[in-house]
Amino acid sequence: MKFDSTILFVLASLAMFLSCDTAFNPDGPYKEQLVVYALFSTRSDTQYVRVSTTYQTQGTSGGAPDAQVTIHQGNAIFAFRDTLIDRTDTTRLTSKIRAYVSYGLHLEAGFRYDLSVMQSSLGSVSSHATSLYRGTLVTETNSVGNVSARVFPGVNARAFVLRMYIEYSVLRDSVLTTMRAEVPQYVDGAGEAVYPSPLPRDRAIVVFERPGFNATVSRLRLEHSPGTVRLLRTVFVLTQLDDWLHAYYSTVNGFPDSGTLRLDEPDFTNIVGGLGVFGMSSETVVTADTTGNM
Repeated sequence: MKFDSTILFVLASLAMFLSCDTAFNPDGPYKEQLVVYALFSTRSDTQYVRVSTTYQTQGTSGGAPDAQVTIHQGNAIFAFRDTLIDRTDTTRLTSKIRAYVSYGLHLEAGFRYDLSVMQSSLGSVSSHATSLYRGTLVTETNSVGNVSARVFPGVNARAFVLRMYIEYSVLRDSVLTTMRAEVPQYVDGAGEAVYPSPLPRDRAIVVFERPGFNATVSRLRLEHSPGTVRLLRTVFVLTQLDDWLHAYYSTVNGFPDSGTLRLDEPDFTNIVGGLGVFGMSSETVVTADTTGNM
């Protein structure tokens, strides 16, 4: 008698299932480690480092309030002190964010920065990153109102994201306030606004379609009373990412679609002796004048 290969496979799988009496556990071996996130930017000379520890599925996240955080750049040493930061979004969590902060740490392009974090019970971890050279861009508007931006990344930038904003003033109770509204790249077939995401450095041209600009202006008209808003200018913000941030972003967001669960992709880290990421970004702001009342 000849068995079909499919039947043999089913019988073998059933035998393996019946012979296995070990409870399924999706968690791997647990090892407590320091987790460090340090994302430095040229936007400000105030830099932050977050330090915590790994935790098990049924446990609670461990903080590291007694860590010593320092940055070495050449002969200069910058010490960080612990602080609490208010959350911009409190819909899910209301507690303040514990972090370490250093004031007056202005990033100089092309310099290496060495990060060291020491904690009494878990020892020390380290990493390094090189600050980015400035990027530039040139914009032009075509006959139908689409804005095309050609980006010239810094020589050591790995990727970039370009965002476009409408800067406007609002008159409320005799007080004039300046605000920004982000403009989507385009509006898709379902009417949903699509905003920019990081691009590799060789994707040097970014186009913002006119319907996205019009939709943003229409939204502002609905949100504010007539005659209280004046358009001031268009603002382009070019944010560059180094190799480390690009690798981290690609690992976290590199799945082929939102419904795919990948188990063969390891977590990215460049923290020696721990987990997390230490990376650099830079920011370039270019403005174009626009005026008008709404």
